[in-house]
Amino acid sequence: MECGLLEALVGFTVVVIAFYYYLTLHFDFWKQRNVEGPKPIPFFGNLKDVFFGKTHMAMLTTRFYNEYKNEPIIGMYLNWSPALILRDADIIKDVLIKDFLVFCDRGIYISKKDVLDHNLVALEYKKWRPLRNKLSAVFTGEKLKEMFYLMVDCADNFERYIEKFAENSEIIEFREPCAKFTTQVIGECVFGLDTKSIADENSEFYRCGKHILESSFHNTFRRWLRDYVPALYDMLGPYKFSTSC
Repeated sequence: MECGLLEALVGFTVVVIAFYYYLTLHFDFWKQRNVEGPKPIPFFGNLKDVFFGKTHMAMLTTRFYNEYKNEPIIGMYLNWSPALILRDADIIKDVLIKDFLVFCDRGIYISKKDVLDHNLVALEYKKWRPLRNKLSAVFTGEKLKEMFYLMVDCADNFERYIEKFAENSEIIEFREPCAKFTTQVIGECVFGLDTKSIADENSEFYRCGKHILESSFHNTFRRWLRDYVPALYDMLGPYKFSTSC
């Protein structure tokens, strides 16, 4: 009995050590290349605060960008995968223009069942380029000029909306009014719809857009599944989405 328990304990210890080694296998990647950066931790890399919803990825990279002011490039880890933050303008220019074909893929998992994943920010190059060509034709300078009167109309509605708060000397969190204005402009200019996102507090278009982008447990869990367990993410299909919209 004791021998069996000891064997189980040794086996468990070996598995834990092997798993820890697997998680930290690449954590010397940037050190070997003399690239400075924040120290990673097992499983999370440098994304612990992002994983638990304490900060946004953009805020985290901004923090690292400001911490390493004298470095042209900063090495970090997305969980256990090495990644770079670029600070040097010449390197950024090479990545975005000269050597774009080498760096064109986003490194983001794309689910065939999730339509929200199929956007310019996430798509791989083969699908990104045709979509970009289509959208570029839509947003030419001439067509943007034709949309200008729609934007002015949205701005007038937004001004009247803000005046109501000013008349009552209310202090408001301005993020939501700005989101309402942006949603109204997108609805009218892109979809040709008067979404009533500014004036109507119960606007379905705004409510659904807010639901998709808000930092809720549901959205955090959905993104966690996509990034860490993509096979399960696809397997769940429509069950991973809320039906509130």
